[in-house]
Amino acid sequence: METDSAQRLDGTLTSADETVQFRADLTDSERADFSASWPDRFAWKHAHSKANPEADWGLHVLQSIEFGFYVLNAKFGRELGNGETLITITPKNTLVIASSVSNGGGSSVRAAEQDKHDLIDGVAVSEPNVNPEVDTGFSIRQGDGPVISNHSRSLLDYTTALAVWQGCANQAPAIRDDAPLNGVFNPPAIGENICNSLANKGLVSGATLDDRATDALRMLNEEFAIQPEQNLLAPVHFGLAVAQSISMTYANAYGRAAVEARLCDLSLAATDGAGAFQPLPAGAEAALFSASNGIPPTAGVNIVYDGAEGQPTHLAASVSPSSSQPDYGLDALLCLRSLAQDSNAVTGAPLEGEEAVRADAIAGGMNGFPGVADRYVPLHHYYFQALDLVWATLKNKQPLPPSQVVRTLPRGDIGTPLSEANLPDIDPDPESGDRIVFVNNQLRIPE
Repeated sequence: METDSAQRLDGTLTSADETVQFRADLTDSERADFSASWPDRFAWKHAHSKANPEADWGLHVLQSIEFGFYVLNAKFGRELGNGETLITITPKNTLVIASSVSNGGGSSVRAAEQDKHDLIDGVAVSEPNVNPEVDTGFSIRQGDGPVISNHSRSLLDYTTALAVWQGCANQAPAIRDDAPLNGVFNPPAIGENICNSLANKGLVSGATLDDRATDALRMLNEEFAIQPEQNLLAPVHFGLAVAQSISMTYANAYGRAAVEARLCDLSLAATDGAGAFQPLPAGAEAALFSASNGIPPTAGVNIVYDGAEGQPTHLAASVSPSSSQPDYGLDALLCLRSLAQDSNAVTGAPLEGEEAVRADAIAGGMNGFPGVADRYVPLHHYYFQALDLVWATLKNKQPLPPSQVVRTLPRGDIGTPLSEANLPDIDPDPESGDRIVFVNNQLRIPE
């Protein structure tokens, strides 16, 4: 923020008044005041643009398709000889499949919903981030598990719940020792402090650490319908700050918060080994365009809890004022949680932007982590297979397979390469016990 540097469209840095991807809209004096109080901080486009960009992701996909047709016709269209080009490549003679993963997958789904000009012929996505409009007219059930009626929560609702309770749940006896890298990424002492802080706030019950951690895990599984299959993977996600980073970024985006607002006393900066903020080396800053995934912590930029007891500190190492304990800055995480519940007493402002991203309808490689590679298979393999199946449907009129659970086989030994036995194909005619069906207003997923 001090230098007012920003990334050009090609990713290089500039402090000049020219076209850039994003620059915080502060005057020189406002920026100087901010930097004097909060030095070495970063403004992040997704979090701090005040544009709530997710609301227009579907539109942006449609615009990219229109641009694609423009470029194709400029290159391959028929020249008329008078400086004009006859448009020969059109949606009527060209197959378009909207396809991506995660945020891109959600963008593709939303684009298909908003496609009034029939630009898109098919959709093939994996793990789409879609916030559906709440429909209480149906329920969901996996196998013989509980009926889930309170579904369709927002991404922010789920991630803030994980940010608050998962740090304690990591110490539950049912997963503590079996979850891959749990002890490496999640120090038990911090987990115990989180459990104690939650208990003191009445957010978990139990007299012992085991009881409190078990209750936190129960809360996530029962109250938020986090499936038990995720329990062993969730600790490594918490250790990598997945839910925490999404909660911080999206709360700012949905609230259209400016960088100087420091929503929930959180900001972005590089930190040292003790958790104190420090300048990001110039070389690392120059590499952010290529090295960052867009949601801190990433590429050397971390989430800093400015309201931590003592001094601004890396969130994971923060001491909460309410507990005077290093409990992963639980006070800040609870603030983000309150925003997801539209009950923040500090800002008094609900996140109107969250409703703007609701959807109307929802039409790989080897992982080297011990304990992960031997339990899980790459979902990306099936994303590519789905893309091929959609192409075959559009091109050759091949029927799409019914919705189903694919019975994969983890390879067990981390040194064993994946084979076709581990990754069976999506079945064109699955057994009845593998089919995902909608019966009597209930989405039924096999165990």
